[in-house]
Amino acid sequence: MQAQSQSVSAAQLGNEWPLRVASGKIYCELGTRYVFEDPNGQRWAINGAATGPYPAILPLQLDNPNPELACRPDEPNYMTPKMSLTPLFDIAEVQCNRK
Repeated sequence: MQAQSQSVSAAQLGNEWPLRVASGKIYCELGTRYVFEDPNGQRWAINGAATGPYPAILPLQLDNPNPELACRPDEPNYMTPKMSLTPLFDIAEVQCNRK
């Protein structure tokens, strides 16, 4: 069964876009794995459930120039000055909740 996906881009998310690449696709796999596919086809883990099959997305995350856009305390890279993955996480969550 093919996982559902949704295209996402910096143009859509504006200042909340957290990645070094301008666009990609978000997948939900097995109902719990949140995955981002970059323009080169490399897939990255957005959440812990996807870590293992896929590398953590940290190398693609932009540095956080704005404290208001900081990672939430429950995100794994909270202590690093990186942009929050919340917008991507939210899109993946919608994908996982579609039947």
